[in-house]
Formats: sequence, structure tokens, C-alpha cells
Amino acid sequence: MARALLRLVAAPVLACLAVIGLPVLTQPANAAPARAVFMLGDSVMLGSKAAMEQQLTGWDLTFDAQVNRSTLAGAQIATARRSDIHDIVVIQLGTNDGGNPTLYGQRVDAVMKALDGVPYVVWLTIHEARPYYKSDNDVLRQKATQYPNMRIADWNAVANTIPSGMVSDGLHLNAKGAAAMATLVHDTIEAIYANGGGTSVAQPPADSNAVCFAATAPTGTPSAASGRGYWLLDSAGHVFGFGAPNLGDLSTLKVTTPPVSLQSTPSGEGYWIVDQKGKVYAFGDAVKRGDMSGTRLNGPVRRLEPTPSGAGYWLLASDGGIFSFGVPFFGSAGARPPSSAVISMSSTASGDGYMLVTAKGDVLPFGDAKNAGDATSLALAAPIISLALGTAGHGYWLYAQDGGVFSFGVPFHGSVPGLGLCSTPKTVTLRATDTGDGYWIVTDKGKVFAFGDAKSYGDSPPLNGATVIDMAVRH
Repeated sequence: MARALLRLVAAPVLACLAVIGLPVLTQPANAAPARAVFMLGDSVMLGSKAAMEQQLTGWDLTFDAQVNRSTLAGAQIATARRSDIHDIVVIQLGTNDGGNPTLYGQRVDAVMKALDGVPYVVWLTIHEARPYYKSDNDVLRQKATQYPNMRIADWNAVANTIPSGMVSDGLHLNAKGAAAMATLVHDTIEAIYANGGGTSVAQPPADSNAVCFAATAPTGTPSAASGRGYWLLDSAGHVFGFGAPNLGDLSTLKVTTPPVSLQSTPSGEGYWIVDQKGKVYAFGDAVKRGDMSGTRLNGPVRRLEPTPSGAGYWLLASDGGIFSFGVPFFGSAGARPPSSAVISMSSTASGDGYMLVTAKGDVLPFGDAKNAGDATSLALAAPIISLALGTAGHGYWLYAQDGGVFSFGVPFHGSVPGLGLCSTPKTVTLRATDTGDGYWIVTDKGKVFAFGDAKSYGDSPPLNGATVIDMAVRH
């Protein structure tokens, strides 16, 4: 295709982004930056052509994408058009390579050898709409450690936040998806020029909070009404308070069974902890109504869920079994196979029902809970690990292990991949604010990310080898 020379004013550079060591694009003294980018892809990228041309104003853009193009064909194009390639190549290839990681790796090598000497090769991950694409993405990340000019832009993470941006096959783009891909590419290559260099997510900086991409998450407005603070629970049973008093934990009780869940009382002056065997520990003004200690269970307990009034609580087991203490029983999803294990639950605002969610994103309402949709029709790249209901009781968020947030009947306030971090941390839970206008997301290292009206009270406690497993909001 003919090169389109776009001569509009360039977008503002992103001076806030962090830089780590790849080579710098050098220019003669007083010369204007050479802003040339070559786009190489298949039909997925082809669907973004108009959006790319609209967003990449100020760039000398060459666009070469074709239906059914394999990575092998991409290597041949890179070789044949090497004279057209100067500063940056953006590649989206791999959807037509048959899901053979070994073969894909060889073809990626062929492309990178053809592009030897190009300062920056930005390769988009594949949206993992089919299981084998995860292995291909792992290949890309491994290859980025071999080639110092190769950088990964995580299209899969972005695509997971906008499931409505793809057509029915989960790969090809509609207008929303095309705009999102163009934004990712724009922000990535602008970051290279803004910093005089770029980054490889396969070689992240020592600072896990360093930013390599422009943030796409909506800007939040922190509010004290979101909650008075929060507690973090680690795998050794320690509780760490941030804006909240430490009222005791399992570390002094010689508990050997791993804890799994932490929940605050309605007053915010106490909390419950439950372990895998269903034993409940109450601290502060929390009242123990009973537990499953000494009872043989079909699966470990995953969560304690109190009613909003604090009159009692339910215990959720991994097989979907529900055990009620001081509260009515509304039903269970017992005897589910491990592949669709129930992973989390949340009480309705009235306390007259609850919602369960499986790792596959299936939402199961009981009592007065209302189903507003689920994630079973989505090509999830990672399992669902958390469910949080909005305060009005009309919707909820599902949270996936890779950081994806899926909103049903409630606003989307952002996700961890949208923060633009150089590497995506492992996250463990999402907790809604008291207002329902935001949420916190917590990593296994104790980092707390605040979205919407969520207020940050601190994070990163001394874990001494343990990992954070849960969070409770001080109401």
C-alpha cells in the first residue's frame, strides 16, 4: 500500500512516563525528530487502519496489513520492504499461525532478523480469544528478552477491558476496538519519543510501580465517603490497618490453617477472619455466630460474607456450598466440578439474598439478587477471582486474575492494565467503596490501587515472605 504522509500537529508528548534502557533514537544537531512508523499486520490490524490514520497525526505512517497474513509472510514483507522501514515498526501478527508455539517462535525470529538494525519493534500481543494464543503471547514475551530492540504492547490486556470492542470471533475489531488499538499504539510510540527511548516489558525496571505506557483508566476523584480506611490480610494471618486500627489477627493464636477471607463489621470497629477449614475468628465488635470447624467439607472454604446489618454471615465453600450462621439460607450451587468452581460471593444490599460467581464468570443469583449479566460468553484470558456488588444492588463488577474488570449495571472506573505500568502485578481482590462509586484493587504484594472515588490510605506492609490475600473496607 502507498505510504500516507500525515502532516498534522503531533499529539503532546507524554513526559510523565518512566524510561528504562533501550537505545535512544539519535538525530543530527538541530534536526527535527524522524517520526516514521511502519505498521505490519494481518486482518485484525487492517480493521484499525482508519483509526490509526486518525490518531497517528504527525507521523510518517506506512500501513501494510492483509487478510490471512501469517507471521512467516510478515517476515517476507519485512525483508522486501526493509528500505521503507526506519525508526519504529509496529507488528500485529500471530492470529494465523495455527497455535504452534515452536513454529510461532521460529517465525518471530525470522521477523526480528529481517528487522535487525531497526531501533524499535513494538509487537502487540494477541487477544487470547482461543486458548492457544496464551502460549503464543508467552513466546512474544520470551523473545523480547532476546532482542534488545523488541518491545511488547499488551493488546490482550486492553482488549479484555473492552469485550464489546470485538466482533463475535473475539479477535477482529469494530469501531470501538479499532479506536482502542490505535490508542495503545499511539501512546506506546509517543512514549518512545517523549523519553528519547522506550522500554521492554520483558525487562521491567526495579520499581514495580514504574509507568511505561500512557494511562487509559478514567481519572478518579478520591473521597472520604468511600470508606474510613481498610485492612489487608496476609497468608500468615497478619492484619495490617491503613486508616483503620489493628484489632488483632491470627499471628498470635498459633493458627496453622491458612486464612482465606477478611470482612469488616458494619460499624467498621471489628472484622472476621475465616480459614480454609471454615473456622471463624472474630475481632473488635465482630460477633462469632458459628463456623464449620470440625465438620468434613467437600471443598475448602473460600469466603465469609456478612449481611449489611452484621446480624450474621454465610460461608462459601469451593464446591458452591453455602453455610448460614444467624442469617437465612437462600440456596447453593453445591457439587460443581472444579472447572467451574464457585470462587466468590457478595450479599445484596438488603441482606435478603446473595450472588455467587464461578471462575468462568457464570453469575448465580439467590434470594432477591438480580442477574445483570455474566462473562461466560467472553474469551477470558484469566479466571474470575472476585465479585463486588454496587451499593444500589442493581449491578456488580467481576474481577479477573489478570486485572480485567467487567462491569454489569455499574460504571467502569478503570483497571490495573489501564494504569500503564511496565509490568502487570498479580492482583488478589477488588473491593467496592461504601458509595459504590469506585473500588480498590489489591496486589499480592500489598499494593492498593484506587479507582473512582476510592481514597488511598496507604499500602505495601512488611510481609516477610507472605503474600496479601484479602482486603476489608472500614465502613
